Amino acid sequence: MVQDKDKILALLGKARTNSSPSELLSSELLPLLDACRFLEKESAAILAPRKLGKDGQPAWLWGVDTVVYHEPVGKVLILAPGNYPLFLPMVQALHAWAAGNEVWLKSAPGSLALHQYLHQLFLDAGGRESAFVLLGEEVEQFEKSLPLVQKVVLVGSLETGRSVLSQAGEALVPVVAELSGWDSVFIHPEADLERAAQAVAFGLAINQGRTCVAPRRIFLRGHVEKFESLFLEAIGKREARPLTQQESQVVAASVEAGAKALQSGENMGPVLLSRIPKNHELLSKEQFGALAVLCVVESDQEALELARSCPFALGATLFGPEDWAEPLAHQVPAQVISINDIIVPTADPRVPFGGSGQSGFGRMRGAEGLLEMTQTRTVSVRRSGGLDHLLAPGPLDKLIVEKYLVMSHAPGLARKGRALLELVMGIARERIRKRRLRYRKS
Repeated sequence: MVQDKDKILALLGKARTNSSPSELLSSELLPLLDACRFLEKESAAILAPRKLGKDGQPAWLWGVDTVVYHEPVGKVLILAPGNYPLFLPMVQALHAWAAGNEVWLKSAPGSLALHQYLHQLFLDAGGRESAFVLLGEEVEQFEKSLPLVQKVVLVGSLETGRSVLSQAGEALVPVVAELSGWDSVFIHPEADLERAAQAVAFGLAINQGRTCVAPRRIFLRGHVEKFESLFLEAIGKREARPLTQQESQVVAASVEAGAKALQSGENMGPVLLSRIPKNHELLSKEQFGALAVLCVVESDQEALELARSCPFALGATLFGPEDWAEPLAHQVPAQVISINDIIVPTADPRVPFGGSGQSGFGRMRGAEGLLEMTQTRTVSVRRSGGLDHLLAPGPLDKLIVEKYLVMSHAPGLARKGRALLELVMGIARERIRKRRLRYRKS
């Protein structure tokens, strides 16, 4: 793939317009190749059969050996997004192939030529035709393919997710879905404000703000004027682009509601809508693109409450001292969290990626993403031990199970000892009863 990078970049540039070659290389090709290396080194160990040892095995199952296998699900249908048409679908394809599956890929509008070239590279490298099926861009291709696949992997909008999940639910096909993110940024009063402002500017500028974990809702305690000045300085060093009609309408409505629009030029993006009211709809309603809002808060608790009012829970970023940020990271409504950096750490191939709430479910990438492409098969072999459970019910069954339960799980040695004594006495009484019956019959 490295030797074909010029052709890939050319096709990628047509699918993802207005991105520089360096941005395409760093955000699409480089993390994809890193994922290749990760799978080459780690996939065998992650997918290896796991033999369950004796530690933790119930005593009544001694003599049984069990192995858990991770096996392919079969055909995996990948619904490619339009914002990262190389990295996102192909890293999912790599995980599917590494787990032994076949891949069916539906391209996003505008990216079919790129995927056709990658398909040819796959075949030229010796890949089987059936292992990589290219479906085209039409929605109908998804609907036709759904009954024939065993899993669907989707990166897309909330609306697309609802449609896909509805149809997949009817077909009883499981889905891994990474949907919209409307990510929070928490900035501590003692944070490096210059770094935070540069990070927000970077997150809104990369790929024209069309990144799921781009900063959207910034919660700031104090130093508002300084942060605004630093943000304007940072955004002024990045390439501006005209706002869409919808974005312009959102900006105008927000300014009318009391927000302050921070942008490099009139009707130009990216835009940070600063000092928005705490009841502003953009604190809970997404607007995909190069827009973010800044809300001034009095405390971490207030920021958390505002963040939790949003149904999305994908990523979050925290800027400030680590002893403040690390505990807070476990309270924010997000599954992928960066401290004192933004977006870039999520490209680590070892990092599982995905959300909760209306941001979807399941994981992509990392060991967890690889295991999502498998189904578990458990094989247990009885090699020794008794098979009393196969016998007809007997008079001692209830006593044995009750006393075993106490000896295994009740607290205190005294209770366990009494249960053992009662079990022994019960067995002895039953033996005496059986002897008397035999004596009477004789």
